[in-house]
Amino acid sequence: MKMNKVLILLVLSLSLVLSCSSDDDGGGSSSNDPIIGEWQLNRVVFEGTEITLQACEELETYIFEPNAAFIIERFSPAPELPNQDCELENTNQGTWMKDDNGKYFFNLQGDFVELPVSINEEAEELTINEVDPLTGSTQQRIFVLQNPSE
Repeated sequence: MKMNKVLILLVLSLSLVLSCSSDDDGGGSSSNDPIIGEWQLNRVVFEGTEITLQACEELETYIFEPNAAFIIERFSPAPELPNQDCELENTNQGTWMKDDNGKYFFNLQGDFVELPVSINEEAEELTINEVDPLTGSTQQRIFVLQNPSE
């Protein structure tokens, strides 16, 4: 009987410890971050001028997951298919984080790099602002949220 009480207390104590979470991670939980979701390329603006996208470019997708992982999928025309269908050209995976100032950082190959990202939750748009370090030219890649929650 005494052994049963000890076992019950041990199980209760263990369940309390495992069910508690820590909010000491600095960035807080990412599960409700507006970046989470599947974003599909909608348009590109280069030096203030909108560029016409090819059909396969419109399939470019960024997927940001609550566990701080992300996937980038890019597509290209499938030369062996006569009706210009698109095929997955490459997939990149990495991790993302958001600091206490709301800046996003992305890690593709071992180093976290800040990439200016803005999210318009009302319009369900994500904009990535890029500056070419050699020429100084600017480009905005605007994505729209796919399957937004209602």
